[in-house]
Amino acid sequence: MAVKESARVDGSPSAVLASVRDNRARAEAAQLAVLFDALDWADMHSPEAAHPDEWATVPGTEGELSLTGEGAPRILEFCIAEFAAAGGMSTDAGRHLIADAVELRYRLPRIWRRLAAGQVPVWRARLVSQRTRLLSRDAVAWVDRQLAPFVAKIGPIQAQRAVDAAVIRFDPGHAEERRGSARYAKVQPEVGPSGGVLVEAMLDAPDAFDLELAISREADLRATLGDAADLDVRRARALGDLARRQLGLELTAETVDGRAISIPPRPATSLYFHLPSDTAGLGDVPFTLGNRTGGVLSLETVIDWLRLSGSSVHLRPVIDLDSTRATTKYAPTLLQREHVFLRDETCVFPHCNRPARPPGHRSGVDADHIKAYDDDGPTSTDNLAALCRHHHRHKTFTAWTYSSPEPGVYLWTSPHGLSFVRTPHGTHEVVRPPPLDSG
Repeated sequence: MAVKESARVDGSPSAVLASVRDNRARAEAAQLAVLFDALDWADMHSPEAAHPDEWATVPGTEGELSLTGEGAPRILEFCIAEFAAAGGMSTDAGRHLIADAVELRYRLPRIWRRLAAGQVPVWRARLVSQRTRLLSRDAVAWVDRQLAPFVAKIGPIQAQRAVDAAVIRFDPGHAEERRGSARYAKVQPEVGPSGGVLVEAMLDAPDAFDLELAISREADLRATLGDAADLDVRRARALGDLARRQLGLELTAETVDGRAISIPPRPATSLYFHLPSDTAGLGDVPFTLGNRTGGVLSLETVIDWLRLSGSSVHLRPVIDLDSTRATTKYAPTLLQREHVFLRDETCVFPHCNRPARPPGHRSGVDADHIKAYDDDGPTSTDNLAALCRHHHRHKTFTAWTYSSPEPGVYLWTSPHGLSFVRTPHGTHEVVRPPPLDSG
């Protein structure tokens, strides 16, 4: 909601400071109110409180979710999406918000009482709840007793220490499992404007130190061979060198019992250039790598990438996203799916950002018939949309409905009549004016 100029304070320092304090208090109160809303929503949509088929239009298709640990109520699967959409958030974010509210109310009662009394910022209480969901009942009660007196002041490190201590104290056999599950290595899907991609990992200490040594040696070797870039740049390039060296190894190996296993080759990657119809040639042009968010690259940069990877280049037909492709069959063709996924980029359910991947990539996203094929809905790109499997279930088994007034624009209606427009620029709720008073 835009702030009107008339709502601003005068220019005196004391007035501005008073306004800051007042607005901060209002914002905190609003966050707490939304947390209470989430709890109310969970309570009224537990399997015990609601009929199992309240949301599902096809009986037997709705599951029950345990969002937190033992002692907390379950919730009906399909109710989360509408609550999240009403709150302007993705279904996953809505699920986490409801889970935090349930965890605090039913498993962290001391912290909940302080939160409800306005003695604890919402974000600090949620910080604890997000770390205790997998704890046993005894362990989470211990954390509640330990942290409640000073929860208004703790940060992530203190909260995690309390959780780790509870695991060791009440479930030592689970400590090693938690340690292993905390390890990850992730390559972010977004390609930045400079062509860079963020890589992050949490490794066991010996693995991390060995990786550090390998990167340092490779960066020093690059300097010896004439790479004049800064050390950080050489270290980043060294990771690519190590990866390509690994990919160049023999594609078969032997297991302990002597059986041969096959190591799959590197999959093909599609580089899409997004060219308007009046483009004269390839200069600096927008791009995406596969379905990943891209930026602007020069042709020289593309050539350098291809040289580094040793890739062979296959030119494919231009996909005109303003055209329409149709088939008489139910299943969309590979070219239709690629067209739809490039146009929509993500699942088109309100606020969902799950990437739509072109054919050939592992994907949990479908090319869905907006108007059902059995109801004479054509298999054409104008009647297809990218839907992730989770939201495809909502469209198929619940009262969520949608239409497409034009390609790439989707009008959704929720089970309780809320309306949302999904475009390439995001999701916007359609607020309908109240009916006129006939009297």
